[in-house]
Amino acid sequence: MNIFIMILMTLIALFLVGYPFIRGSRTTKPAFSGPDEPSVPDREIIMSTLGEIEFDYHMNKLSQDDYQNLKNVYSGAAISILQSEELLIPAKQVSPDLEAEIEAEIEAELQTLSNECLFCHAKLKPGQEHCHNCGERQF
Repeated sequence: MNIFIMILMTLIALFLVGYPFIRGSRTTKPAFSGPDEPSVPDREIIMSTLGEIEFDYHMNKLSQDDYQNLKNVYSGAAISILQSEELLIPAKQVSPDLEAEIEAEIEAELQTLSNECLFCHAKLKPGQEHCHNCGERQF
């Protein structure tokens, strides 16, 4: 009886190990293969990244130089996305005033992020060091 069980377990193990080789490889679609795949809009990704950069800087995870470099890169990307998606103005026809307005909009959005508690997202007064809701120190 023991020999029968050992042979059965060996056959099951061989089947489980060998089945993927017998079955062959199936081609799978990459996660992001084409335009019909659902994706998050680029604008949301860039704005989210700008918020994360701001958060990491205030948490002292980024140096001043790294913060400025990343902010400049992603602010430029945000400006080009806002121009192409929202304003539908070609980048070559953008006036410096319009670019300044877009940068001001980005700065205003970043400022609203910095007026929230980093931990519980409660609204804070400008310059408030501790959150009135959770008591955590703001960086």
